[in-house]
Amino acid sequence: MKQKKILIEIKHGLGDCVCMIPVVREIRKKYPNAYIAMIVNGSSNKEIFERSGTSIDRFFYLSLKGRPAWEIAKTIIQMMLKRFDIGVLATMTPKEKGIKLFKLLGIKETYGEQYQDLNWLDLDNKVHFVDRNLNMIKELIGEVKDRQPYLLSKPDETERLNKNFHIQNKKIIVNIGGGDKNYHNGRYVFTRCWVP
Repeated sequence: MKQKKILIEIKHGLGDCVCMIPVVREIRKKYPNAYIAMIVNGSSNKEIFERSGTSIDRFFYLSLKGRPAWEIAKTIIQMMLKRFDIGVLATMTPKEKGIKLFKLLGIKETYGEQYQDLNWLDLDNKVHFVDRNLNMIKELIGEVKDRQPYLLSKPDETERLNKNFHIQNKKIIVNIGGGDKNYHNGRYVFTRCWVP
């Protein structure tokens, strides 16, 4: 049986990456032997997913800011050569850019609100990004019970945290911020956030 190749795009901020962790985790659970690659902005984004406890085979950096055109073209060609079977767009990715990129890469099986003709602000404060991200791949992975994003510290950091803060074997919850205020369709909308 051919190994599935899956590309997950999350070229956004660190909080957005945290909101995408459950998607990556559940895709890995569903396809344990798949080749999974991610498109991220840079090393900080990569580190978020490395701390999620989920195995990722490759990270592609595709930030358009401050990168020469030849480097961007090289990255796109590398992704094209991988011939991905499945592509997942992050909820907040602009529709036109995301769909064009996956079309250019030749990905046939695609997932994302962009393919449902939704703008990322259409659902404003009704559904949290974690849930929206999981909902968009429900057809691919089925229903998910544990929808929480988890970040794990490295062993040396765990030791230091335990020593400095006396938090042996405890879980820490981190609030990654409030919802963003955006102007959309003639009014201000707020993306849903966790209550502090």
